[in-house]
Amino acid sequence: MFENKRELSFSTEDLTRIGIVQLSSEGKPHFIHRTFAEYYVADCLENLLTEGNNTSEELLTFILHCIFLSAGYRMIRVFVDGLLSKSNPSNKVLKQFEKGIWNFSIPRLYMSWFRDFNVNHETSSSCQFHYLPLIEVALLEGNINIIGFLLDSLHIDTFKKMLLPKQMSRDTIWYHAVLSNNKQGLQKLRECAEKKLTAEEIRNKVLLATDYGGRTVWHLVAECGSLEILEAIWVWAKEKLTTEEINNKLLLGTDNAGKTAWHLAAKWCHLEILQMVWERAKEKLTTEEINNKLLLGTDSDGKTAWHLAAKWGHLDVLQKIWEWAKEKLTREEINNKLLLATYCKGKTAWQLAAEGGNSEVLEKIWYWSREKLTSEEINNKLFATGDKGRTFWHVAAQRWNFEKLLKVWNWAKEKLTTEEINKKLLLATDYKGRTVLHLAAEWANLRALEKVWEKANENLTTEEIKINCY
Repeated sequence: MFENKRELSFSTEDLTRIGIVQLSSEGKPHFIHRTFAEYYVADCLENLLTEGNNTSEELLTFILHCIFLSAGYRMIRVFVDGLLSKSNPSNKVLKQFEKGIWNFSIPRLYMSWFRDFNVNHETSSSCQFHYLPLIEVALLEGNINIIGFLLDSLHIDTFKKMLLPKQMSRDTIWYHAVLSNNKQGLQKLRECAEKKLTAEEIRNKVLLATDYGGRTVWHLVAECGSLEILEAIWVWAKEKLTTEEINNKLLLGTDNAGKTAWHLAAKWCHLEILQMVWERAKEKLTTEEINNKLLLGTDSDGKTAWHLAAKWGHLDVLQKIWEWAKEKLTREEINNKLLLATYCKGKTAWQLAAEGGNSEVLEKIWYWSREKLTSEEINNKLFATGDKGRTFWHVAAQRWNFEKLLKVWNWAKEKLTTEEINKKLLLATDYKGRTVLHLAAEWANLRALEKVWEKANENLTTEEIKINCY
């Protein structure tokens, strides 16, 4: 930059006095900080991107392959993005860049260029290679104006290739925009799609398109947990989709595992997403659809959102579903379809909570069960055996500490007779004939083993201990 002195507006002495440059021991000027150089490079690039004419292919490749992709030039991209907000690239410039953008956006491993590029966009000395298409880098970094430039450069056919592959996967700019949690980037993509796609293409190949798991972007965002992005997709969907499509493909649409967005939000503990879906469902669905396909809707394994929240220990989600269930369901439905309902492996939410080891969730389900169920239902169904012949007591002995095991014991004493406690807890065996003592010993749960042994001595005869506990 300093070689061609005719292009300088200030002398070297003036630049030194201003504080932009300093002189080396050899009297050569150098920028006092790298960001000054990066800004001037960005300014030069911005002029090229907006006013360039007949830019060489070599320079185009350098800009797209290096400046727009390499981790070492991230600050230049930030400056370019800011400068582009005040400029309007000509159609001639946009056309020059189209081919290069496509070449550096198709799936590939950029081994040499991405060696130092990780998820946090920081340099690393490791030699890990990352696949990061051109537009995805801009989305991840939030360079909205670069995104706009790249999208505007694409011919309609090229845009469709990048957005609408024949077999839907997540390697499309649409999925990258959604999964990067970049609302402004998503808006840029929407604006470009409105210009270059038909209403039918937007409906069927964008909003309702599914990936290899049968999930639309609606499902993916519910799984990832971005409320802002889900709201943006909802607004667009209301403009482009029919009420029937919104109901059946979004609110009630299921993936290949039979899960709706409602299931996914419950599984991943996205309470705000769950509440948003609930509010939209009340606007669009009938009471019967809400009850049977959301609150009581099951996936391909027979698990409701209630089961999933219990399994993964999401107390807040479980409590919210309980509130809505009491509002919409009958007592019989709550008892038989939630508290006592089993999925394909014969486990209730109570048993799934025991497996997860979350004592708060288990305690809350116990509280609700005492509120809604009869003593007979608690005795015969809540304490019943599930998968592999194990009760929740067996599972607790395997995975929990002795304090939690003692809490379960006290709950049992509230509802079971001494004979039932012996039969259902101390002497009950799983499909391999193992009692709680066997499982506690197998899992090296010493303190639980000591506590169960203590209870066995208190409640069993010597003969029963000899026959069943050794």
